[in-house]
Amino acid sequence: MLRIKNLEDRATTPIAPEVIVQTRSGASWEKPVSQIHPAAFVLNRQEQRDIFKVLHTGADLIRTTLTIKEQENGHVLVNQRFEKAVPPG
Repeated sequence: MLRIKNLEDRATTPIAPEVIVQTRSGASWEKPVSQIHPAAFVLNRQEQRDIFKVLHTGADLIRTTLTIKEQENGHVLVNQRFEKAVPPG
């Protein structure tokens, strides 16, 4: 799930979020794949948007990279990487 909230008292410029997911099974990483890539949108003041994506995998580790850019000029607002172990199931 991607949750984006505008903490400002004004609307944002059009923003384009993207979540790229890379999975690891054993010792090798799979090719990174864009899993969340909606059309650019504007958040009004204090507005929050939740975007869900179900990912079925047999991987033991998942690496995600979140990038949020301003659509008009490509300026990167957020660029974060996360890694999380997948519980066996």
